[in-house]
Amino acid sequence: MRIGSGNIQSLLPDYLVVGHAVMLVGLLAFENGIVGAVIHSNGRVETHSQEWRKEIASMVIEAEYRQEARLQEMVASQEVKFKGIVDELKSLITGLSCQNVEAVRQKNCSEQSQVEEYLFEIIYGIVLPNWNFPVSTVRD
Repeated sequence: MRIGSGNIQSLLPDYLVVGHAVMLVGLLAFENGIVGAVIHSNGRVETHSQEWRKEIASMVIEAEYRQEARLQEMVASQEVKFKGIVDELKSLITGLSCQNVEAVRQKNCSEQSQVEEYLFEIIYGIVLPNWNFPVSTVRD
């Protein structure tokens, strides 16, 4: 005789009186082991494996809920860390940009003054003394 996926090898009935209901309690020996069963007066069979399944399912759901909560907490903390790192990088880039702008400005000012000094030396120091202007041209 086959019931479900297990092969019933023996059914050892015992009777229990619970309140006004009489229940048949038996041990069902399946191929994969012995399973305790309660057979209610209405014919419904409730095995301990069903109870275990319910309990394990609730434990799995609770574990998944805890894991999801931990995962959300970890993601939130990672987002905060990432935002902090991005803000720090932005400030470093801004600081470097300001330093670069200042360095370029100083370099340009320095180069410009060097060019002006060079031109001044060329025009006033070297060229003008060697020029022979006619006296009439200078006075006019």
